[in-house]
Order: sequence, then C-alpha cells, then structure tokens
Amino acid sequence: MVLPSHKRPNCKIFWHFRIFGKLVFFLSLCFHPPLQRRKHSSQRKPCLLFPCKATEKNQKGERPSLRVLGVVDTMPRMLAYSVLVLFVALLLGSLPTLAQRETRHGKFHRQHVAANSRLDARLYCNLMMQRRGMTNVKCKPSNTFIHGEATAVDAICNNGGIHSSDNYYDSNSAFELTVCRLTGGGTAPPNCNYRGRVSTQQVRVACVNGLPVHFKQAL
Repeated sequence: MVLPSHKRPNCKIFWHFRIFGKLVFFLSLCFHPPLQRRKHSSQRKPCLLFPCKATEKNQKGERPSLRVLGVVDTMPRMLAYSVLVLFVALLLGSLPTLAQRETRHGKFHRQHVAANSRLDARLYCNLMMQRRGMTNVKCKPSNTFIHGEATAVDAICNNGGIHSSDNYYDSNSAFELTVCRLTGGGTAPPNCNYRGRVSTQQVRVACVNGLPVHFKQAL
C-alpha cells in the first residue's frame, strides 16, 4: 500500500552506507501516523512503510538509487526496525567491497599505470590522485604514474626487465613518468593539493608471480 505523494508522511533516514567516504546508498523509513484508538477498542492502525524520495546527495550530486519499497506492516514498530536491519545486513553481505575484490596487481595498476596526458603536471596530479582513489581517506604524500601500455609495464617482471635483487626488477626501457608530491597548500581531504614533475626514466618494481605489485623507485 502506497499513499499518494501529497499524503506521504515525512521521511526519516534510517540507514546509510558509505565506501571510502562516498555515499553509496541510504534507506529511508517512513511511518504513517497511527489513528487514535477508539474508546474501549484495542484495534490499532497498522504501521506502514513507504518509499521515500531521496533528499541526500553524494559528492557528484547524484541521488542514491536504492529505496525502501512500499510494505504494509502490522508488526510493532521496533520489530519492523529489526526486520529492516536484517534486510540491510543481508544486502550488504552481498556487496563486495573494493578492498575485497582488488588484487595487489590491480592496486598497482590503479595507482601507478596511466595513459599519457597533455594536462599541466599540477592539474594532472590533482585530477588523477583523486580519480584513482588516493585522496579519499587521507592525502597520499607522493605517487608516481607510469605512462605506458599495461602489457609493457607488466612485462618488466618478465622479458621486459632485468632482475635487480630479491623480487625487484628494473625495466629495460625508459617510461615517461609523472611524479606527484603533496604540497602545503592542502594536506587533508577533500583539499589535497599536489605539484607534479614529468621525467623519462627506467623504473624498479616488485614482482610476485610474474606481475608487478609495488612501485619501488625511478632509476
């Protein structure tokens, strides 16, 4: 049962869920005000849950897409809350997080491998550090982007590189690099501010099972 929009009660945000500070979704819980009990009557108005229009937006101004569906609930309010919490718990259990599904090799590519850019180095660093998820929780102090094909970077751990020591390999060829370093102008999210420097150098990476997993240094 769903009331017409002009008769719906005010919404109360019941649950919201964020990943790395970004709003992914929230659930709104709406209760229709119960009717007054009649004298000498034990009949009570059922508690109703209605879909509520999302009023909170994420950082991009997008509204969450998940909302509570209209449900008729004759249970007491606290029991209704418990049922909804159980629903949310089951739902969250089915959502893999970035940390769970990202491998070390995948993280290396996310943080260090990128196509060439014509942007000014400072603008590039400020854009890419945010886009690649290195300014969500805190501002990463420094990061190096390797500009090249993903296959060429992966090849450093095989015939595209030479063993240095332990599990470190040096690239045979030089890559164009952009080195981003945090400046004093902004050191805390969301105001991380970086300066950039472009160079062409060989690189040293750590390899596991024939794939790069850590950027060590430029040579």
